[in-house]
Amino acid sequence: MHSAYVAYQMLSDREQELLAHRFGLDGREELSLEKIGKLQGVSRQGTRDQEVRTLRKLRLLMQGQPPGKLRTIGRPSSLNWRSKTLCEAA
Repeated sequence: MHSAYVAYQMLSDREQELLAHRFGLDGREELSLEKIGKLQGVSRQGTRDQEVRTLRKLRLLMQGQPPGKLRTIGRPSSLNWRSKTLCEAA
């Protein structure tokens, strides 16, 4: 198992930036999904989808899953979504 900090460091720069802006990490101001989307050049919904994927990835990294083995299938949509996360066999 990895600590939250170690798992956070394993995320891509874009994923780290999203979480830093969303939750006020690294001394940054907390921003809305809409404002983050404007910074990254995507829609509010696109930012929300990326946030869901990034938080899922962070959780799996904290559970000890190797970052190169993560693959997300499916895409969250509306309020009722289901997404599958698989670990590819080595």
